[in-house]
Amino acid sequence: MPFLRLVPALLVVVSLGSALLRADDEFSWYAAQARELVAEGDYIEAEEYCQRLLRYGSNDPNVVGALIDSQQAIGKYDEAAKTASAAAKAFEGYFPIQVQAIHALRTGGKDEEARAVLGELNKLAKAANPKTLNATELVALGEAALLLGGE
Repeated sequence: MPFLRLVPALLVVVSLGSALLRADDEFSWYAAQARELVAEGDYIEAEEYCQRLLRYGSNDPNVVGALIDSQQAIGKYDEAAKTASAAAKAFEGYFPIQVQAIHALRTGGKDEEARAVLGELNKLAKAANPKTLNATELVALGEAALLLGGE
C-alpha cells in the first residue's frame, strides 16, 4: 500500500495551503483596516500601520496603496514617490497600483519615472482583456486611458 504512505505528506501539503489562504484572507482584512484609517483621515496612524503590515510580510497592493495615500496626505511626497516606485515594480501588471504610482511619482516631482511607468501601463492596457478584469481594475484601466490622452 504505497499510497497510504503518501497520505500524511498530502495532509501536510493541504494544511500548509489552507494556512497560506487564511494568511492571505487575514492580510486582506488588515488591508481593509488600513484603508479605513485613510478614509477616516488618520494618515499618520495609517502610515505606521501599513509599514508594520509590510514588515510582517504583507504583499497586498491595497496596503501599499494605503501607505502611498497616507504619505501623500501628510506631505511626505518624496517617500510616497519612493514607495510608489517600488510598488510599480512589485505589482507590475496591476492597473490600480500602477495608476496610483504615476500620480504619486508626478506629485513627488519624478516626471520621467512617471512617464516610464505610464509607458509600461500603455503596453499592459493594450494587452489586457477587459472581460477578465474586476471593477477596481476596470476603473484603473479607464484612468490609465485618461492619463494616456484618451477621452
